[in-house]
Amino acid sequence: MGLFGAKKVAAPKRKGPPPMSLDNCSQHIDNKVKGVDAKIAECTVELEKYRQQLKTPGADQRALKMRALNMLRRKKMYEQQRDQMLNTQFNVDQAAFNTDNMQVTMQTVNAMSSAAKTMQHQVKKLDIDEIENMQDDMEEIMQDMNEVQDTMGRMYGVPADFDEAELDAEFAAMGEFDMESENVGTASYLPEMDAVPSGALAAPPVAKVPGGLEL
Repeated sequence: MGLFGAKKVAAPKRKGPPPMSLDNCSQHIDNKVKGVDAKIAECTVELEKYRQQLKTPGADQRALKMRALNMLRRKKMYEQQRDQMLNTQFNVDQAAFNTDNMQVTMQTVNAMSSAAKTMQHQVKKLDIDEIENMQDDMEEIMQDMNEVQDTMGRMYGVPADFDEAELDAEFAAMGEFDMESENVGTASYLPEMDAVPSGALAAPPVAKVPGGLEL
C-alpha cells in the first residue's frame, strides 16, 4: 500500500490466436467453398421444382415466378461468393508456393556456400607438385612391374634357332591331315604285329604246387 493507495497493475494483454499457416488457410477456404457449393446445389434443386410447378395448370404463376427469381438471385449470390473464395484460395496457394520456393532456395544457397568453404579448406591441403610426383612414381612402378612380368614369362630350354616359316607350314599341314580318310599305320616306335612271335601271345604255363593247387 502506498501513500495514495494501491499501485495499479496493468492488465495483461490478451494474446490472439496464433497466425494460421498458409496451408491451413487454403484448407479452410476449401471447406468454405464446399459449403457454398452445397447451397448452390440446393438452389438448383429448388429452381427445378418451381419450373415443374409452373407447368402445372391452375398454379399461381406469379407467386411461383417470384419465388423462382428469388431463388435464382440467391444462387447467383452464392456463385459470386464461391468465385471470390476461389480467387482468394489461389492467391494463398501462390503465396505458399513462393514461400516454400524461397525456403528451398535459401537452404540450397547455404548448402552450396558450406560446400564451397569445405572444398577450399581441403584444396589448401593438397600439393599439386606432390601429386604429380606421385603420378610419375606410379608410372615408373608400373613399367618396372611389366618388365618383371616379361622376365618371369620367359621359357627355358627352348632352342632359339627354329624357323618360324617352317613352323607355320607344319601347323598348316596338321590342319589338312585327316585321320579318318588316311591309312594310318602303326607308330614307328611300336613293333609290328606280324613281327611278334606267335608264342609270345600264348598264355603262360600253369605251375603246380604240392597239394594239387595250380598257380
